[in-house]
Amino acid sequence: MEAVKLSRGKHAGPSEEGMARFMAMKTLIEQRIWRWVEEKKEQLPFTFNTLLLDKVIWPCLDPKNQGILSTAGMVHWVWRMHTYGFYQMGEMLKEIFPRHADKMAQVENYGEDHTVADTAVGKELLSRLSRNGEWRKLKESLADNAKSWL
Repeated sequence: MEAVKLSRGKHAGPSEEGMARFMAMKTLIEQRIWRWVEEKKEQLPFTFNTLLLDKVIWPCLDPKNQGILSTAGMVHWVWRMHTYGFYQMGEMLKEIFPRHADKMAQVENYGEDHTVADTAVGKELLSRLSRNGEWRKLKESLADNAKSWL
């Protein structure tokens, strides 16, 4: 609810305002949907799920006027400065945009995380959303994101 208060107040700076409004909208909409599901549970066998995405690497809609907030901005950070832990993303960006490789940060390789997470539930949800149970390739997402602000 802090995002709701921040979005309604005059205390948010330009870099916080857009994200606060997005999170406030997401919070309020989800609360109303949960209330509706609770009210209709006797009439409709309905399930409602929400997601709190930990990474969004997608094109930025209006980077000039809105900035590049959230995790979509990680691609831009890797491009411009030394960022711990994003070696592979930096190397992919250099491969995708070789003309710009000399302008990109030289990110150190601290190794790779070989943790394997169970993605069965996520793949099931993706298959319901017509993604055929396949995740979008990171390289494809990086390219689309970078093209939106280049």
